Amino acid sequence: PHNVVFTADVEQALQGAEIIAIAVPTQFLRGFLTKNLPALTKFFSSNPSTPVIVGSKGIEESSLLFPSEIVADVLKGAINPKNLAALSGPNFAKEIATNRFSAATVASDDIHTARKIQGIISYPSADCTYKLYASTDVIGCEVASAVKNVVAIAAGTVQGFGEQLNCRAALICRGMAELTALVDKMGGKGYSLQGLAGVGDMLLTCSSEGSRNFSVGMRIGKGEPISKIMANPRAVAEGVATARALKALSSKLGQKMPICDAVHAVIYEGKDAKELFQKILAAPLDDEIHHLGLSPTTTMGNELRQRVAKVLKIREDYAKEAKKSKL
Repeated sequence: PHNVVFTADVEQALQGAEIIAIAVPTQFLRGFLTKNLPALTKFFSSNPSTPVIVGSKGIEESSLLFPSEIVADVLKGAINPKNLAALSGPNFAKEIATNRFSAATVASDDIHTARKIQGIISYPSADCTYKLYASTDVIGCEVASAVKNVVAIAAGTVQGFGEQLNCRAALICRGMAELTALVDKMGGKGYSLQGLAGVGDMLLTCSSEGSRNFSVGMRIGKGEPISKIMANPRAVAEGVATARALKALSSKLGQKMPICDAVHAVIYEGKDAKELFQKILAAPLDDEIHHLGLSPTTTMGNELRQRVAKVLKIREDYAKEAKKSKL
């Protein structure tokens, strides 16, 4: 866009800022913030209410923190945590830069912050090409934005060694189940997983060669050595580092994540990708979500009974009206 100006001077970039957006790769985020802490502290001392939106995705390997948590940690005392928000959604930068319509979720512990950012970036008009939806499920959004990159490597891998669309769709759904279980374990609200930050971002990242994570997976599936892929830093996707951090996090939480664990085993333990994923596909039969630790509702409470009764009544009345109209 013609109104975007590039600068390597953070203090210059902060001048007159109405909102601060940070999208530094997660493994380098802490170093960037620490290096520029004086400039950031100076800015927030005179602009304490400026919202900060974090677009980084992943999990920091050294701490197992998510991006907005890293920002809060480094800038503690300088920034009000209520002014922090996380951005997540099915967004390829190239499409946004060329003014193609895109949408995403902006999540903050304070809904007013999320709505403030929403109002600055989006506007209710047919000309709006970037639409944000406000949320308070920060955990759900950030966990989703990390896990989907690892699942995308898995999706690319199975396609790389010859599986077709049905297999990829099944793997994406099982990846969503793993994500849902982890968010539940971490205390996230979870509703955002049905939206842009969850299923939206998962679908885009796991189904397009425009995704670096999916492309890395395809190269693995076609038999390219991990050492060769890792040798080119520009080609290495965020999900590669996230796979290791995610393995550590899920293990400490006692959460089963067989697909994400398989990606870790292929990248860091030298396991054969095709053999490993075929074992996952041939795993023993089980209930759809029970083996991941999620508990399906097996008894019907009063509220659920009322909902079912309402639906039955609507159908009954509709059938009566349809019968009358025919008469």
